[in-house]
Amino acid sequence: MPGVTATVLLFGPLREAVQRGELEIALPEPQPAHQVAARVLDGHALADLPMAFALNHGRCAPDALVSGGDVLALLPPLGGG
Repeated sequence: MPGVTATVLLFGPLREAVQRGELEIALPEPQPAHQVAARVLDGHALADLPMAFALNHGRCAPDALVSGGDVLALLPPLGGG
């Protein structure tokens, strides 16, 4: 189905790597969150950074399916002490 998109939100070093905090990604069919992240980060230095995911404002597993109209947040590890 052409024109079906999901919103991807990026934070911290992921945002810096992609140079955007939010983008739309085409999803002709549902895809696992980890695959959507791999598509967004493909070719960026932080593509292998461990991260957590939130789908539609709630934490989710990497294999949670992202569909058109969804909001996926890519959450990098938090540092500090």
